[in-house]
Amino acid sequence: MTNELCVLILNYNTADLTFQCINSLIDTEENIKFKIIIVDNGSSSDELTKLINIFENNKQDNEKIILFFKGNEIILLLLQNNLGFSAGNNVGLKYIYHYLCPSNIAVINSDIIFYEKNTFYRLIEESKRGNNVGVVMPIVWNVYHRIEEPEYQIQIRKRERNMFDVLVDGSPLIRKIFSKKFNDNMYKKYMPWKVPMQCEVVSGACFLMLSDFAKFKFLFDEGVFLYHEEYMLSSYLEEKELKSLFIPSVRVKHLQGMSGEKKENFSLVYYNYKVKSQIYYLRKYLRTNEFNVAFFKVVRTVEGILYFLILNKKFEFNILKKHAISIFRF
Repeated sequence: MTNELCVLILNYNTADLTFQCINSLIDTEENIKFKIIIVDNGSSSDELTKLINIFENNKQDNEKIILFFKGNEIILLLLQNNLGFSAGNNVGLKYIYHYLCPSNIAVINSDIIFYEKNTFYRLIEESKRGNNVGVVMPIVWNVYHRIEEPEYQIQIRKRERNMFDVLVDGSPLIRKIFSKKFNDNMYKKYMPWKVPMQCEVVSGACFLMLSDFAKFKFLFDEGVFLYHEEYMLSSYLEEKELKSLFIPSVRVKHLQGMSGEKKENFSLVYYNYKVKSQIYYLRKYLRTNEFNVAFFKVVRTVEGILYFLILNKKFEFNILKKHAISIFRF
């Protein structure tokens, strides 16, 4: 065995997916010694019980539950409430930094499936191609995407450096008008993905923090509940003069959208999470003035109403009013 690795998985009401993820990791990762940390982000009591009982044995102390599976010891940390992506993962990262101190740390969604041998070992080895690499990611194959070939799926992004970038990247309606700008921001001219390349923003569904980055004890910005964490990670990497590396020869499967709460039709709740994260990013990271922020709110509010009417095929005044108020109060 070479190298040391911690794999951090955030679980929220996805016991079966988390088990499937862990089982696939243990069955495929052979050349590296690793420890698995699960943070349960306030799952229901039924889902939490299911998660604990799905493994072979367990024991509990004051701060964690130890699960055992296929000769591996898995640490389960429990949260009383859903703290969101950033704060939930930070609980796991703080535990890792304090008690385990590995060389490398992988952050993955519970709906990731490992189907190739030695995913993380290969990522670490491939990362040696670059200089000052802090984060590395594989192809994250969104298996339910309308584009089946992973070589043609969007994987990496350029960092959003102004309000226009945020509008184009985050809006299917606006990106149709400014398709050339959107394609440039998504590195589309490099498709199909064949060779390793440096990028600015990686996928938050599966990435690996290498030792040169892990030593800084990075924590996600808890100013957002969900969405846009990758862009804030990119800003932190830039501050530390480190780079991200995309390795298309290594792949994982992503059952996209299944690691969060199940949604029917178009959800304004999740749309508003995304918009609030974008507004937070505009203010804190891009120092956008409040006049432009107000314009951004108007655009996103109208866009959300249009999505709701078109996709859900119904008009519900109270829901749409609540949607608008929620954005403008942020």
